[in-house]
Amino acid sequence: MRLKRMKNLFFLGLANLLPGFSFVDAHRWRLFKQSGMNIVGPCTIYGPITLHNFSATHNIYIGKNVFINTEVRFACTTSKISIIKDNIEIGLHASFETSGYTIEYVDSKKRSIVDTIPITVKRIWISACITLLLYISISKYTAIAAAIVVNKDVLPQTIHGGISAWLIKKI
Repeated sequence: MRLKRMKNLFFLGLANLLPGFSFVDAHRWRLFKQSGMNIVGPCTIYGPITLHNFSATHNIYIGKNVFINTEVRFACTTSKISIIKDNIEIGLHASFETSGYTIEYVDSKKRSIVDTIPITVKRIWISACITLLLYISISKYTAIAAAIVVNKDVLPQTIHGGISAWLIKKI
């Protein structure tokens, strides 16, 4: 187990430290896959990808033909799954905040963590500097503008922008 974790950290660090050349960017996904991420591939990852919990790489699923720009953050835990389905484009500094939890009182006077619903996206374009919060659903053929916080469901075939995300236009 310890050796596997060291291998995962090695490949994660290598993928994040390699320079941004077109050849490297086109094959960086293979290194992230070796680090434990479930990547169907092929995809383009500019990197680096920031993880809140290094032991949660196996809970990140990335589909085919995905484009991930630089400084994307996944805040997933070991008990939750983040899914990026096929044909997704993610702008730089996007943040997938799936690390939320609920603290509840238990008879034994201990706190416990109750998992939340993962974020699942399919066939959308996510622009730069956005934050996706918990309990949201993003429908197909959607564009999300830059520098916004998505805290509610996004309808299909729409463009959303603003703080908090609001409907700009139906497409």
